[in-house]
Amino acid sequence: MEMVFVRHGEPDWVPGGLAVNDPGLTPLGHAQACRLAEHFKGSYFDALWVSPARRAQETCQPICDALESSAETFDWLVEAGTPDWTGHSAQAVQELIVGSRKRPVDAWWSGLPGGEAITGFVSRISEGLDESLASLGAERG
Repeated sequence: MEMVFVRHGEPDWVPGGLAVNDPGLTPLGHAQACRLAEHFKGSYFDALWVSPARRAQETCQPICDALESSAETFDWLVEAGTPDWTGHSAQAVQELIVGSRKRPVDAWWSGLPGGEAITGFVSRISEGLDESLASLGAERG
């Protein structure tokens, strides 16, 4: 089994200067998604899986259109959860991120303060992948 992973196009994290937790794509991000869709045109995939994150959904839609297919959304595919920064300025969010990088490396496994622990994220992704593969009669080797 071959899997192709695609990262979402450029997200608009601070529309109007204030942070959002589930951003859509910027105009550049939409253009990136369209270029990727053009690249995949004529390809065949047994399945398309997508995160419920808005940026992932908006990246996936042009690909689905190009392939005349649809995608299945899996909650377990969403990126590691960050703290809720909705309404904070871009500068405030940047300061929080930079500040968190000053923690000891061992503390990074806890994730960003108020966000999802990296250990929980890894477990969620691993379990979701295993369950989804098992439903197809496959397993990781």
